[in-house]
Amino acid sequence: MDYRIAGRVIIPEDRGKKILLVEQVPEENFWIIPGGSVEEGETSTQAAIRELREETGLEVELVRLLWCSEHYSPKSNQLSMDLIYLGRRIGGELGSSEHRTRFFDLSSLTQEARYPCREFWQLLASHFANTDSMGTPLLSRK
Repeated sequence: MDYRIAGRVIIPEDRGKKILLVEQVPEENFWIIPGGSVEEGETSTQAAIRELREETGLEVELVRLLWCSEHYSPKSNQLSMDLIYLGRRIGGELGSSEHRTRFFDLSSLTQEARYPCREFWQLLASHFANTDSMGTPLLSRK
């Protein structure tokens, strides 16, 4: 069996009402959370930061892990695991890569998004993932 581990980063905007996505498959209008596969010698956090920079032009720091998604494909005999982090912009310029990026309204993603799963988007939209253990909002912090 093959294994694939990826790190992805949620970048909020407008006090957590919008998040940044990257166009993955233009012909299908398929957008995804920025990030990608771990390369040899990297951790998932390093991969998430590197891939986000390559895909969006932004520099980020990771705040915390939000979600872990795994999927087994019998066709390729591959187990894929994506670790999705909350990130905070610390520099860079959006759009300075070859990938198309766009901020999407979080409430629309609860119905439209195919990845990672509808429950993930519903938790974000309901602010479950937006607060720390003390109830302090994370997505709206600057």
